[in-house]
Amino acid sequence: DVQWFSIDPCVVLHTVNAYEMENGRVVLQALRSVPNSEQSYIATYTPAFLHEWVMNPATGAVSDTSLNQEVMPEFPVVDERWTGKPAPFGYAVTVGSIGGPLQFYTVPNIGITLDGIVKFALVDDNDYQKGNIVDKFVFDEGWYGVSEPTVIPKVGKEGCYIALIATQVPDDIPPFPESKNVELKSKFILLDGEALPTGPVWEAELPYSVPYGLHSSFVDWKDMR
Repeated sequence: DVQWFSIDPCVVLHTVNAYEMENGRVVLQALRSVPNSEQSYIATYTPAFLHEWVMNPATGAVSDTSLNQEVMPEFPVVDERWTGKPAPFGYAVTVGSIGGPLQFYTVPNIGITLDGIVKFALVDDNDYQKGNIVDKFVFDEGWYGVSEPTVIPKVGKEGCYIALIATQVPDDIPPFPESKNVELKSKFILLDGEALPTGPVWEAELPYSVPYGLHSSFVDWKDMR
């Protein structure tokens, strides 16, 4: 059976994780936003922030907490080995700027740039509280993320790598449509999930530039055969 819970109105496009506690309560961690107009959330970008709901199926009660109101993350992920369990950390790209209207695309008419990656705590421990920023990686000037972060589990040990694609956009690039003939550079970046500020452990320039693609996933080689 489906059980419904009443919460304050909001928009959730991306969830982080969900799990059942030993006491039977269910925890949902996601990015919550509250649009300030009647226009579609997609048409006018509304910042989203890390939030947590705790639902009690026995009573129907819900408690919710804003975990971080300082960093605007998007496209959050956790190591899939922790999906459905209390994951210690999550990762997300960070919004560097919001602007518009865009010159070519009409939906959305407000665009964002992604300027880095953050690692945030999802459980309380001796060092961090839920929502704390644990680590951060910032792209070099002129480079912007064009994919969501992809978690790659380390083999034979705890921890993970974070993979994503970034594209370089010069400041002097002409406006569209002249810019469609400009050759941009893109690269694949691999970061150590336990040491984001140290920068890429490996990177490679791609043969073609990559526009905003956003969604990605990792498939183990053994699962592709």
